Amino acid sequence: MPADILGPLAMAGEPARLSLYPEASCGFPSPAEAWSEPPLSLDDLVRVREPSTFLVRARGDSMIEAGIYPDDVLVVDRARQARSGDVVVARVGSEFLVKTLVIDGDRVSLVPQNRHHRPIVLGDGEELEVWGVATWNLHHLGSSP
Repeated sequence: MPADILGPLAMAGEPARLSLYPEASCGFPSPAEAWSEPPLSLDDLVRVREPSTFLVRARGDSMIEAGIYPDDVLVVDRARQARSGDVVVARVGSEFLVKTLVIDGDRVSLVPQNRHHRPIVLGDGEELEVWGVATWNLHHLGSSP
């Protein structure tokens, strides 16, 4: 899945604080509680105040089985150390890709999460730069008002 780097996140003024309700059932309805947790800033939740946090727009369909769809916006932390199993933004050659990083001994692969795509297994001398680790996916769920 190719990716477009949108740039670092910048804060403008005080972040808005939104009400956070403790839970919402996706199964059978449960009695509603008359309280909520203290207001939460979306900026604080996804840690946009970190100078190493960037937004990246996903392109293509190679990560759809991980819930990452074309045009989703990923929150990427460039300071986080990538580990096997992390969804990463990686540069292979001149292209930025979104894939799952798999490290098995000396073998490094970038694995898609779509059964119609094949993993990229890096050979000797091939250059891979893990540009950052995706920490959140901002996925649009419906039509805009």
